[in-house]
Amino acid sequence: MSYIDTIKHELVGHINGLAIYHPLELIEAGGWGDRNFSCSPDNLVIGGGAGEHPAIVVHGPGSLAASYILFCIEKNTEHFPETFITPPEDTIVRLSDIAYDTEENLEFCSWSMTKIRDFVELAKSPLHVTPLSEKQSPEEWLKESIGEFIYFSLPELNPFHEEINSLPGIENWHPGYLMRNVTCPPPNYFKSKEESLRGAHFQEQGFFRWDYSYPPRE
Repeated sequence: MSYIDTIKHELVGHINGLAIYHPLELIEAGGWGDRNFSCSPDNLVIGGGAGEHPAIVVHGPGSLAASYILFCIEKNTEHFPETFITPPEDTIVRLSDIAYDTEENLEFCSWSMTKIRDFVELAKSPLHVTPLSEKQSPEEWLKESIGEFIYFSLPELNPFHEEINSLPGIENWHPGYLMRNVTCPPPNYFKSKEESLRGAHFQEQGFFRWDYSYPPRE
């Protein structure tokens, strides 16, 4: 059993070979970077901690979503200069304010140099839709990948979601899927939320967030 299994949580996906969890309760444990980390429903946790893999606690999901939108604006401006209409300066300023509102987004909990090396090397794999490039820092690659995931799939974790989508130049624009590095298991690989909550080991096991099965139930 890993540390995350002592916390009520839901599995929401995987990235770079590590599970992404969403805690469902407030845990006040160790300090910043400790092996037995603190977390809350406002966080995501990559890796399960002790007994699984050193964890990364993701802070400020809203700031990562805003950073992803800024990243999309930058890439569209770079690749489609003749057709892309850059949002007004006030929109860029507001997105930047949100993006840099959180001082540290990634809390690495007891990562060794070996684990860091292995993570970086795996992030370069061509099996990713968007592998880590030589021009990117691993942190930026991870932030952009998770920011995209939060923006599209977990808007409830982003307190700025509605505001971002209503900003001038953003309100009728689809930013696109530029990273696509978060993956989910196929149907029937995990028991459903209903089955998990019925059992006696919910707190230890958690459940899979995206409750789909095959064949579809009528």
